[in-house]
Amino acid sequence: MSESNSKCPISFTVVSPHGTIATASNPELHTRQDINDKQLNQNERLLISSVFPFQRSFPSEPPIEYNRLRAEQPIYRVALMNGDQVWLITRFGDVCLVLGDDEHFSKVQNHSNFSKQSYQDIIDTDEEHASLLNMDPTKHIIYREIIENELSIDRIKEYEPRMKNIVDDLLNELINQNPPIDFVSQFAIKVPSFIIYDLLGINKIDHEFLISRNRINNKLDEAQTANKELLDYINRLIANKKQTPGSDIISRLIIEQLRPGRINEKELVSIILLLLQGANEPIKNLICLGIISLLQNHEQLDQLRENLSSIDAVVEEILRYHTGLSFITHRLTMKDVKINGQIIKTGETLFALNASANRDEQVFTDSDRFDIFRPPQHHLSFGYGTHQCIAMHLVRAQLKTVFIIIFQRLPNLKLARSIDDIQFINDHNKDIGVQKMLVTW
Repeated sequence: MSESNSKCPISFTVVSPHGTIATASNPELHTRQDINDKQLNQNERLLISSVFPFQRSFPSEPPIEYNRLRAEQPIYRVALMNGDQVWLITRFGDVCLVLGDDEHFSKVQNHSNFSKQSYQDIIDTDEEHASLLNMDPTKHIIYREIIENELSIDRIKEYEPRMKNIVDDLLNELINQNPPIDFVSQFAIKVPSFIIYDLLGINKIDHEFLISRNRINNKLDEAQTANKELLDYINRLIANKKQTPGSDIISRLIIEQLRPGRINEKELVSIILLLLQGANEPIKNLICLGIISLLQNHEQLDQLRENLSSIDAVVEEILRYHTGLSFITHRLTMKDVKINGQIIKTGETLFALNASANRDEQVFTDSDRFDIFRPPQHHLSFGYGTHQCIAMHLVRAQLKTVFIIIFQRLPNLKLARSIDDIQFINDHNKDIGVQKMLVTW
């Protein structure tokens, strides 16, 4: 997809509420009793839950409530599990409007009234190691330029041969085992992890430790412990790189940014932490979900096998259809603003749902169908505006490399069992993903 992908329209005509829109089967099961009567009556009329995140009727698909909201009430008030009230923004144009407006909407999470959705949000508000994901433009631009230089298109193209070698080596390890094999633990999670570790110049003996630290995230205390251990590890890593720099990203940041005083050591730690944690899980999920979608659509898979130049279209459709990261596009309203006729007041939190926007029927024809043959169109899987994903070139390169190599070397790859036996992530506070998926070939 060309750089024009960053351009995003910001308004569309209203979708008719009539038509083939799915409805929740038992919305009462989702409804909190402490929502006020007016809000509850509205939710009953729409058959939509008052609590967010919504439960997913199908573990591999976004909540069906998104379809109803786009059609009937695209700006919608819900409660988080902690009781905080937030606005959901569900249409493509409105999501673009929010993500592209840094005057009215702030990404900084340590404002006192910023609604925390989960314990990960609490960890992310650590001011000492504030993530690039949660900075406002003034500080964000400085750090973004530093990282963009390291993850530019040219640098990623130079790195692609090493990336291919890593994927080939991991696939060799997979093939040398007797199927059925868990594709997630034995391949998918290792690909993004090993690639970023290699870019950062991390010794191979530390790879499994880092994967395990990133995997511990089911409980707040475990996540905080893992975060501390990662920070301790990064500080030791920086000390070692100062003594013996190499040709890796960390060494260049020390030489070109830290020593001249452009950044301090805490800021360097934050950059490394972001690179270590930022994309491993979503890329793992996109690899697995992409494999599932292609195996379910034989004509499209045959097109990839017969014409590898179609890989760009394949990757963009996987990104659109599965999104990857869908819970990071939340904002705090800094000034009263009207969106699609709804007034959002200063201090209110909203979630601009890119997973919903990527299924907007006004933008994507037959939007709930996986289709690599659809005309090239913008999607919001990398966000939009100043916080657009800084690693998007790396993510695209990884996905292209993985799918080409897998279906070249394992043309008979298939699920070892029924799709019903795949263990999807069973946590509606997290993005759609796969925990275990047995494959054979």
